[in-house]
Amino acid sequence: MTKPSTFKTKNIKEIDYKSLIDNASDAIFVADKDYNYIDVNIQACKLLSYTKKELLKLNIRDTLCGENLLGQPLWFDELLAGKMVKSERCLCSKDGTPIEVEITSKMLSDKTLVAIVRDITERKAAEKLLRRSEEKYRMLAEAANDMIFIINQEFEVDYVNQYAARALGLMPEEIVGKNISEVFPEEEGYKRIQKLKIVFDTDSPMYTESKSLFFDKWTWIDTSLTPIKNEQGETTAILGISRDITEKKEVEKFSDSLNIINTTLNSITTDFESTLNKALKEAVKVMSCDSVALLFKENDSWRLGYLQGLITQLGKNLIGMRFSKKEFPIANIAEQTREVIVVNDALKDSRTNKSLMKKFKVRSSLNAPLYVGDNNIGTLNFVYHTSPVKFNVAHIDFSYKVATSFSLAINNSELYTAKQELIEEMDKSKKLSDSLNDIYGSICSKPCMRNALQILLEKAAKSFGCESSAFLLKMNDYWSVKDAYGKLKPGKCLSDEEIKLFRFSAQQKTKQILNDALGNNKINLDPNRDDIRSLLIARIIVKSETIGFLVFCFHSKPAIFNKPQVDFANK
Repeated sequence: MTKPSTFKTKNIKEIDYKSLIDNASDAIFVADKDYNYIDVNIQACKLLSYTKKELLKLNIRDTLCGENLLGQPLWFDELLAGKMVKSERCLCSKDGTPIEVEITSKMLSDKTLVAIVRDITERKAAEKLLRRSEEKYRMLAEAANDMIFIINQEFEVDYVNQYAARALGLMPEEIVGKNISEVFPEEEGYKRIQKLKIVFDTDSPMYTESKSLFFDKWTWIDTSLTPIKNEQGETTAILGISRDITEKKEVEKFSDSLNIINTTLNSITTDFESTLNKALKEAVKVMSCDSVALLFKENDSWRLGYLQGLITQLGKNLIGMRFSKKEFPIANIAEQTREVIVVNDALKDSRTNKSLMKKFKVRSSLNAPLYVGDNNIGTLNFVYHTSPVKFNVAHIDFSYKVATSFSLAINNSELYTAKQELIEEMDKSKKLSDSLNDIYGSICSKPCMRNALQILLEKAAKSFGCESSAFLLKMNDYWSVKDAYGKLKPGKCLSDEEIKLFRFSAQQKTKQILNDALGNNKINLDPNRDDIRSLLIARIIVKSETIGFLVFCFHSKPAIFNKPQVDFANK
């Protein structure tokens, strides 16, 4: 009874074993102690394109690629020691096609060798593709002008590209493996770790802009921190990309400052000087220069009109100084080219006047021409006194734009002044016209000639805005003051020699204007004695003959007579 039962049990086990290996998804090879195949499953046959009968005639060495066997001999010692050996090898199919496989081998106690073989051709192809991709991206990362780095959960640097390492004055191998706190100064390292913690905690990307110290120079940096996640969606590292945005920030700063300057200059009305100086101070501030000078072109020279900054300490009365074309050749070049002239080192630049540069301690400058239409009206000069400066595109662009703004402001101010003068002249003309009508009415209502003249002189003087007025008649070789208002008194006689203006007016049959009697050869009076400073003389004509003059006189200070006043005097 025992033998049939034992046979039956053994038979069942063999059936189960056979079913197990034949239905396995991996290829299974069984070999004896001499490495001859003694059993294989269906997947093994499919893998190498052999029949089972063919495979059972082969040795393990027959199915291994020759080069692979030479480079990676069989693990005899490990297998004999009973160890499980896992390796990657290349098997050859029946037609010689190499097949990448992963083999897990184990030698049993009876020296039978069992190998489970998995086809990893697709995985190897994917890994190769991934390696190529990684190499490609590594090459791109190394060639990039951005700072690229990878930080792990311990805040250690797993990767840093050459550009980022150079920015820190180090080689990549000096940074990789180090903690952030070892790479940056304590405070800077702490700030960076806090930002990394937020990304690890939230599993979300972060964008920041901040100032960092590189090579003893503060630099604006923007940084994108992106989580690197595993298959479970957990952040295991952070990819960081940082970029120098200092120039971009400067452009933004210059743009904001230009808006401030334009707003300031657009407010120019009558107080042109203080408004212009306010705008110049803002320009000094944003350009971080030591001084700024505004020079106006006058004939063949340049006149210093406005000045702000340290240069004002070099001497008094600098405003109004004139420089010839030879002294200030840079301004001439700016005028000719209509471009901003950059002088990085004034003491070495062949275009500069070295003696003038030393006198005003100019080391670097930006010189922008001022143009109104096609007419050059001057230059705007940004000056640095201490050391040479390397100007960037943002500096040059700003100086050009702000010079344009100043040009427009100066032109607008001149137009505004001319407009105001015209308005004032029209206003004066209207007032004088109204006053003239009043005088006509008053004269017509006075039958007495003397009373009429008194009214005329008083009202005319007040309307005119002068201090005295007088009516003079010609008496032989003299001019007699018949009637007067103000400081001039009736009865006084003046010769042609004393006031040549009368003779000139009578001879030329025109009005005569004397804005300042001091040192004028048209009058021979002693101003201190006669107390006359400015005169406007209008002829009184009867039948085409000059019989006298109406005189408007200023005693205290010179006067500049305008057209409405001259017309009023004649009328």
